[in-house]
Amino acid sequence: MKAVIVNAIAIVIGSIIGLLFGNRLNKRYQEVVMTVVGLCVLYIGIDSVLQTDNMLILIISSIVGTLIGTWLNIEEKLNSLGSLLKKPFKNVKNENFVDGFVTSTLIFAVGAMTIVGSIEAGLLGKYDVLYTKSIIDFITAIVLASSLGLGVIFSSLSVSLFEGCIVLIAIFSSGLFSDVLIANISGVGGILIIALSLKVLNIKEIEVANMLPAVVIPIVFEVVTRFI
Repeated sequence: MKAVIVNAIAIVIGSIIGLLFGNRLNKRYQEVVMTVVGLCVLYIGIDSVLQTDNMLILIISSIVGTLIGTWLNIEEKLNSLGSLLKKPFKNVKNENFVDGFVTSTLIFAVGAMTIVGSIEAGLLGKYDVLYTKSIIDFITAIVLASSLGLGVIFSSLSVSLFEGCIVLIAIFSSGLFSDVLIANISGVGGILIIALSLKVLNIKEIEVANMLPAVVIPIVFEVVTRFI
């Protein structure tokens, strides 16, 4: 779990640096920075999708998972959590708090490095991927916090919870995670990341949080096929 803690600390420190120095960038430069971040997120998503060669599972998982997430209304619940976290800071001027929390949570939590790194930490006790992700998240947190504000720092809580859960699942389900399953999960995660990039780039407003259950569907496929 120490790599998960390191990742959270990296996000916090990066966010603080972004908050302290981000206001030195005028709005035009902040928009340029967010555009670059959106393009980088798009690349990461495409790279993750290309890791899987089973497009049928990717498509089915994305559709079924999104339907489940829409039914559960995860996006609204995540927004509500962001609003709840904002209450102690109601005197702080930051109209982007909820957007910052939700967007950064999705960027940091959904992706191949999160999934693969957490699984390796749980199965093998290897932390290289999560440590590398921590460096990337540190830099990304600086950029996001400079543009989206205080909400970014609180994404460290949701990211820690998400990664910690994957680590625990990997520890207690060591025989489940084959290379193929990991690739399928990463591929589905890539679809979510691409959707998020479209949102960051202001191309299309997508309720990405409602797509989160999609990353679980490949596991369901794996379990079902093993018992058939």
